[in-house]
Amino acid sequence: METNVNVTVPENYNGTPVVVHLLSGGAPKVINPVAFKMSGDITTPRIYLNGQKPPSTCSVVMFDRENMCIGVTVDYMNENGSKVTGKVENSEMVTRYAINQDKKFTLDELRKLVRLTGPWFKDENQHRALMINLNTFNAKVEAQIADEKNNRGSENKQLKRDVTTDVPFSFVLQGPILKGGKSLSFQVDVCLEITDGGVRFWLESTELIKLSTQCIDEMFAAEQKAIEALGYTCITVS
Repeated sequence: METNVNVTVPENYNGTPVVVHLLSGGAPKVINPVAFKMSGDITTPRIYLNGQKPPSTCSVVMFDRENMCIGVTVDYMNENGSKVTGKVENSEMVTRYAINQDKKFTLDELRKLVRLTGPWFKDENQHRALMINLNTFNAKVEAQIADEKNNRGSENKQLKRDVTTDVPFSFVLQGPILKGGKSLSFQVDVCLEITDGGVRFWLESTELIKLSTQCIDEMFAAEQKAIEALGYTCITVS
């Protein structure tokens, strides 16, 4: 297939050969820029800043203690600027044991959880003893009922129930309580209730509440110090 091409040369053309490039096909596909977004644990913003080293003059670092996160926006005047977020999150250990949460475990669920998480126990003997007691679980329930009423309208109705079991009242776990945090040990209290449907367990720890608050404060302070040392200004959201 022949193609006719008309070429116009300037009036002062001196005869030097001219190379003409003919392009065929469609126009290049337009690719719209997409904002870069990344999220991770509380150390993610610092790791990103240290590795990518974006200009500090167009980067904003926000510390949001209430929402437990650190956010970095690079090229904040551009809607496609990079955004990196680091959040404080419970560790796998705290999450799986659902400590201080509303979750209740059946006996079989607690047996399996304890069996598969031996390395999280500070004392190997304590882990072994708890497994033995769960595998041979026995509970004794004693109930006392009082129902009194006189001819003057006074009533006294009481139900007292005592539960005796060979399952230990507490055990000690050891490991990071927050993702990216240091390893700590703390006591966990075993709570249970017995109903017509069987026994249910849940786990509580006042020590974990105190340690979590302390650990979060330390992590925020350490991250802010490290990020400022890289040359970035940190803004605290109140």
